[in-house]
Amino acid sequence: MNNKRVLEILFICFVVSLIAQWMQDKPPVQEEPQGKPEVVTRGGLPAQPSTKLPIAVGGVVPDFQLNNARGETVVHKAGTGPLLITLTATGCADCIQRIGKEDATAYEMAAKSGVPVWNMLVYHPDNQAASFVERHNPVADEVVADPTSQTSVRMLGGSDATCWLLLDKEGRLAYRGPVSLDNLERELRAL
Repeated sequence: MNNKRVLEILFICFVVSLIAQWMQDKPPVQEEPQGKPEVVTRGGLPAQPSTKLPIAVGGVVPDFQLNNARGETVVHKAGTGPLLITLTATGCADCIQRIGKEDATAYEMAAKSGVPVWNMLVYHPDNQAASFVERHNPVADEVVADPTSQTSVRMLGGSDATCWLLLDKEGRLAYRGPVSLDNLERELRAL
């Protein structure tokens, strides 16, 4: 095994240990204060954005905003969808490799279903998103940076095991799961 590979493995172990420590230290699930949310309906029943974190599958994803690779603010409004979010931990070699393979195929599948795709750069500074896009060319309608992981990990529940997130037409979290083209295809058909 060459030195570069050993360093990559050590770095990944370090990041995983930081995340594990953070997960142990974070406060219990709590309600996040919000203004009066927009209300959408499904089958006549009121659906409101979830205030428990992370959002459970079936919960309405609340408003959030992040900066894209062009430095513009991109806003997701509660109750809107569909939307596929692919998470990329920019320090993870496997995540980077996935951009040109599974993420590209997922984009094609979503496009055929009329679903926009956002690639969310986890733990990545806003001001470095453009250089990441130039180097790795992720296939997405928007590439947004989540430097603190507040949206990707804390709110949406993303992790190294659940790096694809699908919101349905009403903005509900319909899928949070592993990179699985079969699962994604099934969930896209169900929209």
